[in-house]
Amino acid sequence: MRLTSFPARQQQITVGLDKPSRIILLAGPALLGGILGYFVPLLARLALKLPWIPFQGPIEVITSFHGPWVSLLTALLGAGAGLWFTGQAFKEIMFVTLSEQEIQLRKDGKVQRIPHEAVRTVFMDGKQMVILGAGGRELARETYEAPMESLSAALEPFGYPWSGEGDPYRDRYARWVPDMPGVSPPVNALLKARERALQKKEKEEAADLRREIAKLGVVIRDEGTRQYWRGTDESQG
Repeated sequence: MRLTSFPARQQQITVGLDKPSRIILLAGPALLGGILGYFVPLLARLALKLPWIPFQGPIEVITSFHGPWVSLLTALLGAGAGLWFTGQAFKEIMFVTLSEQEIQLRKDGKVQRIPHEAVRTVFMDGKQMVILGAGGRELARETYEAPMESLSAALEPFGYPWSGEGDPYRDRYARWVPDMPGVSPPVNALLKARERALQKKEKEEAADLRREIAKLGVVIRDEGTRQYWRGTDESQG
């Protein structure tokens, strides 16, 4: 997926899906769902000839209807399912709007605003875009699928600092284990809860716990279900 960026003379730049990718994502699943849906009655009749296929009862219900309107109806249902899939996919895509005043992160119907003066560096950690503030505090960490080069180019016109070498604090991280020295009891309890959320693949819960841990001056990065932590400059000072 390529990024769309607007000329620097404009007051803001938005990076995210370009127009061709947006059209493909909007039309592709709906078109495929409509085609598959159209052939559902035919597939149902073929399935009845194979007694080993389960759900024979519902299949018989489908074949009990006749006429061209049946294929049209199933095609519409398939297209609707494709549009639903597209809606779910768009929720996972993050759009970033940059201006001289702030960075806006839009994802899943939510908007996070980070003032320009609060940003100390921006970098990519794998597929995650990370924004750090004063003292190495983590202001945002979100999955970002678009090319890194286009993001750095979009940041430049507004003077946002970009770290092409990655995390400037990467040497400070240590792997967390329960009750390890240097981790306060409140942070340790939150990390235990977050470990359970990671193991259960509860992404929203893990993200919420990350933000709570950040409020206590600790930054977390993950490698699978393993958690690595570091303090901010203030906490270590």
